Amino acid sequence: MNEKLSNPVEVKSKSNRLLLYTKATQDYNILLSEIHTAKLSYHIYPLPENTPTRLVLKGIPPNVPEEDISTELATHNIQTVRVTQLKKIDKPTNTVLHRYPIFVVTFQPGTDTLKVLQLRKLCHCIVKWEKYRNSRPIRQCYNCQSFGHSSTFCGRPPKCVKCDQQHATKDCPKPTGSPQNAPTAGENTQLTSPVAPIYSTTQLHPTE
Repeated sequence: MNEKLSNPVEVKSKSNRLLLYTKATQDYNILLSEIHTAKLSYHIYPLPENTPTRLVLKGIPPNVPEEDISTELATHNIQTVRVTQLKKIDKPTNTVLHRYPIFVVTFQPGTDTLKVLQLRKLCHCIVKWEKYRNSRPIRQCYNCQSFGHSSTFCGRPPKCVKCDQQHATKDCPKPTGSPQNAPTAGENTQLTSPVAPIYSTTQLHPTE
């Protein structure tokens, strides 16, 4: 493997995982390609240049569709990944109880944040931008249910939070509102950490 890289990969072992560190973007991409080819279970941390920016948008009425905000930003040559309105939802019925005049806007990687912050009018409204603060200090993956990474960068087999089987939670045959599968004594970590091959985790930190 190292003969394909510009710098040797640093390998550390932690419980049932191998942590892989690279020093260059090219090596990161080569290593990730090799992991895909070998069909190994993994998760990664994204390159800084591939990390989308999030900002909170305030000042737009709650009845404005999310798509309108994305379209309006595109007219300023600002591309978004998604626009999400904060809502209060009744989980058993998945019914929206209340819509707040607050939107979380996720921008394409590489977006000029200063250009966004200079926008004071949007959808015929005076708007205010704020820094996005994650309300979940410990991130949990919605794909494999493990902690410490997101489903966007997860290459592990899916694990259902309802029945603990290897399928996506959204595809579970159990009806909506069913209680989640509870861990048995001493199993609180294993419930969200499926058994994985040797490359169960990759942490790649290029410095370029």
